Amino acid sequence: MRKRMSRILSILMASVLVVSAGSVVRAEEFNEPEAQETVQAAETGIEAEPAEAEPAEAEPAADAEVTEEGAQEEVTGEETDAALPENPEEVLAQKEESKLESASEAEEVLDTEGVRELLAGGAAVVKQDDIVVNHVSTYKQLENFDKNPEQMVICTIIRDLDDTFVSFGKSVSLPKGTIELAVSNNQQSGCSVEFGVYTDAQMNNRISSYGYSTQGDTRSIICNIPKDGSYYIGVKPSTSIPERQYYAVALIACSYSGQDRAIKNKERLVIGQKDGGTVNYVKYKATQTGYLKTSTDTSSKMVKITLCDKSKKALSGETLASEEPTYGVKKGKTYWIKLKNPWSSSAGYYTFTLNNGKVKESKAGKSQKKAVTIKKNKNIKGWIEAGKKEGKQADWYKFNLTGKKSVKIYMKGGTNDKINVTVYEKIGSRTRKIGTRTVSNNFNNIIPSRGKWSKGTYWIKISRGTAKSSGYYTLKWK
Repeated sequence: MRKRMSRILSILMASVLVVSAGSVVRAEEFNEPEAQETVQAAETGIEAEPAEAEPAEAEPAADAEVTEEGAQEEVTGEETDAALPENPEEVLAQKEESKLESASEAEEVLDTEGVRELLAGGAAVVKQDDIVVNHVSTYKQLENFDKNPEQMVICTIIRDLDDTFVSFGKSVSLPKGTIELAVSNNQQSGCSVEFGVYTDAQMNNRISSYGYSTQGDTRSIICNIPKDGSYYIGVKPSTSIPERQYYAVALIACSYSGQDRAIKNKERLVIGQKDGGTVNYVKYKATQTGYLKTSTDTSSKMVKITLCDKSKKALSGETLASEEPTYGVKKGKTYWIKLKNPWSSSAGYYTFTLNNGKVKESKAGKSQKKAVTIKKNKNIKGWIEAGKKEGKQADWYKFNLTGKKSVKIYMKGGTNDKINVTVYEKIGSRTRKIGTRTVSNNFNNIIPSRGKWSKGTYWIKISRGTAKSSGYYTLKWK
C-alpha cells in the first residue's frame, strides 16, 4: 500500500506539472501597465493617448559589417519594443485568442503528451473535467495497482476562476466502504483547493473527512462511505482569489468495497472500512465437508470473526482474527462470516481470506459403547460441525494395552474456540475418567500419560469445548 501510494503521488505530481507547459493565461498577464491602460480604455470607451514616439536609431551604413551577436540583438529588440496596436478592441481580441489557443495547447499537452505517457500507452481515455473511480473489491485488483499504479486513471481538472467555473463536482455511484482520494495541486495554481466526497452537487455537505492541497502540494485522504448510493467527488478553491485566475489539479480516486458479498474458496477480498465498530458480512457456500479456516492481513488482527448461518444467525462466538478461527462446515451449506473491526483502519481497507479444506472422516463411535478401536500410530481424522448443540456430537475411540507402559496421544487441527480430549480407563466392571485436556485455536499438542498405564482398555472422547465450538482434528496414539 505505501509503495503504491508513493508511486501514485509521484505520478500525480508529474501529471499536474505538465499543466504548466500548456501556457494557460493567468491574471498577471494583464498587469503590464500598457496593457492595463488599453484594457481600461476599451472598458470606458475612451481611447488612450498614444505614447510619444522615440527617435529612430540611425540605420547602419550599407557597408557596415553586422555580427551574428548584433543581428540577435536587433531581433530581440524588435520583439521587445514592438508597439501595441492602436485599436484597443484588437488588443482584447488578441488576448482572448491567445487564451483560447493556450487553453487548447494545455488540453492537448495534458491529454496526449502528459497523461497518456504516464499511462504507458494504455487504452484508458483521460478527459479534462472528469473523475473516474477505480473500484477495488479483491486483493488481485489491489495487487495489480500495487505493481502497476500507472494503470490507475488520472483525472486532470483545470478551472478558470471566473463567475461560472469555480468548482467541479462529479456524480459517482459508490458502494458501501471507503474511497481514497489523492490530489496534486499545480505549483502555478492561484489557490489552495479543498477536495472530498459530498452529498450535493454544490458540494456543501461533506459525508466524511476532507483534504486541502496547497500549490505544489500532494495530499491524500480516506473517506467513509456509509451505504451504497450516489455521491459527488469534488474539488473547489479553499480561499478567495481574483477573477481570471486558474487552478489545475490531478486527482486519483480509488473505492474499496465494504459491501456484503460472496467469496470463493481461497479467494482474498478487500474489505473497505475506516471507522471503528464497522460490521461487514461475507457469504460462502461450502464446497467441501471439513474445515473452514479464516484469516485477515497483519494490519487487522483485532477484527472479531463470527460464523453465521444463511440467515446471519450466529453459529459461533466472536474470535479474534489473530487466532485464525477455524470452523467445521458441511458441503452445500451457505454460511455468512461476520467481520467486526473495533479499530479504525488508516489504510481504509483490510483483506480477508478463507480456506475450505476437505476432511475425510474416519469411522468413529457416537457413544462409549459404540467406540471404534484404533491401532497404534494410525492417524484418525474427524470434524465437529458448527451449529450443532453441545453433547449432540462427540467421537468415541478405544485402544488396548497389552502391558504396562507410557502412552502419548497426539492431537492436531483447528477450532474457533476449544475442543476437549477426555481419556477413560476400565477398572474392573466400571469406567473411570483419567482426565480432560483442552486444545484451542490452531493446535498441535502431545498429551502424555502420567507415568505408565496398566494393561487394559482405554477410551478417547473428542467433543466441543463450548456450546459454539467446532473444527477438525487428526488423532493418533503410541
